[in-house]
Amino acid sequence: MPTTRRAATLASAMSILLLTSGCGTSSGAAQSEATTSTTCGLPYIFEVGQQKIAVGSCAGLLGGTPVDVTVRVGDHFSVMIAHEINGKVDFPVPTPNTTAVTLLGQSGSNASYVATQVGTATLLAKGTPYCLATDPKPSTCPTLRVNVVAP
Repeated sequence: MPTTRRAATLASAMSILLLTSGCGTSSGAAQSEATTSTTCGLPYIFEVGQQKIAVGSCAGLLGGTPVDVTVRVGDHFSVMIAHEINGKVDFPVPTPNTTAVTLLGQSGSNASYVATQVGTATLLAKGTPYCLATDPKPSTCPTLRVNVVAP
């Protein structure tokens, strides 16, 4: 019996070690810049021009101050949302809080936006239980702050 308990404890410890060891990026910059290879379950990866911006933690939590980007009126950008193999998204599509940015649409786990007028918009993940400050209650988390300037 003690051998069985010891084996079960060892198996549990190994499972935890394997699960947590896969949570990381090759550069360690999960908050501000996406890498080309990752084992993380990052909630969002925004593509703004040539820049890729990972938002959230490896554990799938959102919170803190959103990353700032600057775009010009008329610029398009997109986000890839963490999703299941069947395409079902794990996080809500971020919605802009002002008319400076417009959500053009969603196709599977990707959403597209356009900068429509000079101003600032924060893209918000609404109704998610993964906000750091309010976990586990569903809440609204800022994901990206977009500063729109003249063309």
